Amino acid sequence: MTALYDQIGVGYAGLRRADPRIAARLIAALGPVAPLLNVGAGTGNYEPGDRRVVAVEPSREMIRQRPSGAAPAVQAAAQSLPFADGAFEAGLAVLTVHHWPDPLAGLRELRRVVRGRIVILTFDPAARPWLTDYLPALA
Repeated sequence: MTALYDQIGVGYAGLRRADPRIAARLIAALGPVAPLLNVGAGTGNYEPGDRRVVAVEPSREMIRQRPSGAAPAVQAAAQSLPFADGAFEAGLAVLTVHHWPDPLAGLRELRRVVRGRIVILTFDPAARPWLTDYLPALA
């Protein structure tokens, strides 16, 4: 499986960090549930460290950059999750849906494997001004 971030993700872990304001809201929205599935997990910036998490990431490069001690990562795509129905109590997808080849199929899969709450943070890629705050290298 090749993925966009296999090319553009080199050095990503050194450039991008979690925004604490976003992280706090995601944690609050999720509540204390586990196990948690993080789809499009990247390097794991927004994964809670206080519970069992399984990360799904299509890019080998992004998986390679996950820090030691991060949640285990499965190389897969959102539209084809390799888990049983209802395998997770909660789901998370942060700044990833706009990369999915078939967002509707990915969302259906996420609902299939998550029996409880799903928290999604997404944006319109055409509305970029906020990104200079989040990723100053784009300015």
